[in-house]
Amino acid sequence: MHHNKQATENAKEEVRQILGLLDAHMKTRTFLVGEQVTLADITVVCTLLWLYKQVLEPSFRQAFPNTNRWFLTCINQPQFRAHLV
Repeated sequence: MHHNKQATENAKEEVRQILGLLDAHMKTRTFLVGEQVTLADITVVCTLLWLYKQVLEPSFRQAFPNTNRWFLTCINQPQFRAHLV
């Protein structure tokens, strides 16, 4: 498989920007909308799950503590744990 280093770096920069926005949003929140898990949380967690498992190394994720807290809070909810592999 051909690897394009520049494309990889560009993609990581886009992810960095998006996670930065999410991190700022989560600074004062437990969940994306309201005080309990909603479809918004489920959708975004499922979108990020593969990135967290396969792509984003811990040193990259370290810059987003609020996002990480929210992500871990969500995936440890019973309704998530019952369905995540």
